[in-house]
Amino acid sequence: MCGPVQVIGLEAERSFDGPISIVRGGVSLYQRVNPFYEVPDKRSEARVEADKIFASWLRAGVDASLADVTFGPDYEHRLSTAGFHTVVDTRIDPSFPRNAVHTQIGWQKLNFGGSAEPCDTARKDPMPSFSSLSALNNELFC
Repeated sequence: MCGPVQVIGLEAERSFDGPISIVRGGVSLYQRVNPFYEVPDKRSEARVEADKIFASWLRAGVDASLADVTFGPDYEHRLSTAGFHTVVDTRIDPSFPRNAVHTQIGWQKLNFGGSAEPCDTARKDPMPSFSSLSALNNELFC
């Protein structure tokens, strides 16, 4: 038994003049029935990111997120993250990338709440995105 996946989200971005160049933020809600355990799986998340542009090809910033995860009737936890990142992006036109470098490196502290110890992650994304689901390229150091 596998139900539909329901996803809703809102993202915003604003540019500024001053010490912070760009602020991005978003909220999302994800809900489905887990196909293996056949129990509800619900996740809600809020995130924010602030970047400083140092050159047309270099920016650095900080990010934070807060997520609530409910899995079935008995599992409910909160995950919070905070970290920093550096992005090198030499693309002239992001919609037509060629002969360019686009990479991200960073660090993030994961706090699972409850009794679990926090973990550090090193991020190294060849094509970074603003989604917390880009954790596939992360390494955990617990």
